[in-house]
Amino acid sequence: TPRLIQTLWEPLVLGALNTPLHEASTQLFMNVLRDSFRYKRADSDLLFPTKDLGNLFATPVRKHIEALGSSVSVGTKVMGIRQSNHQTNNQWQVETRKETLQARHLILAVPPHRAHALICPLPLPTLAQRLQQFDTYPITTIYLQFDTHITLPEKMIGFSGGHAQWLFHRSFCQQEDLVAIIISGPGSHMEMDKQTLTDIIVGELKQHYPHLPDIIHSQVIREKRATFRATAGIDDLRPENQTELNGLWLAGDYTRGPYPATLEGAVQSGVQCARQIIKQLSAS
Repeated sequence: TPRLIQTLWEPLVLGALNTPLHEASTQLFMNVLRDSFRYKRADSDLLFPTKDLGNLFATPVRKHIEALGSSVSVGTKVMGIRQSNHQTNNQWQVETRKETLQARHLILAVPPHRAHALICPLPLPTLAQRLQQFDTYPITTIYLQFDTHITLPEKMIGFSGGHAQWLFHRSFCQQEDLVAIIISGPGSHMEMDKQTLTDIIVGELKQHYPHLPDIIHSQVIREKRATFRATAGIDDLRPENQTELNGLWLAGDYTRGPYPATLEGAVQSGVQCARQIIKQLSAS
């Protein structure tokens, strides 16, 4: 029914794929439903991180890499990559603003548009063309801070019929006076200035919770290239981890895999890329 589509299927598809239902890939959506509900009950557990994603993922990974004797360089922009002319195992050179790095295997774990820019000078015309065809959709977050702690019926609340789609009460990370409103995908909200959008969201929120206290601070963050457009047929565009050039690899949520642009998809891509490289190293 139209109501079931509006209140169940549209929010599920938009939340999972960041792509409107009328153009979203049914296959990718079915993969998400299958892996969430078909196997173990715990697969559908909803987890709320109690710390920021840097401390949740990046910092522990960096410490692990350094503990193994390797190094991590942050704030180091890669200007270009090229195949090495030297007769050594190091087949690749990575140019940064400070130095030239040598690599036997090189993984481009960057978004499609950045991978395209790095690959363009290389003899990979088909891959470059495919990467250029990736289109993106935004995710908008509106943070609202109240002048006192607030109480809401749930930590995560869905809305229908307005601009606001999901509300997260940041009480799960000890921010009792803060909420984050999420708007996935494209829409008229992308054309509004930040204050107009904030006023509309506050108005929608107070329709449901009229007794909320005053707001003392707000912030709007628009990630214009948050995810790739998970449209029907997108799987035909998604590249493999291994490129046609020996030692050059791709990793990211946009590479060939069962999921749309999600953290799970990115991690899975990185793991399978690493396993393929380990297999090659073991055979050599």
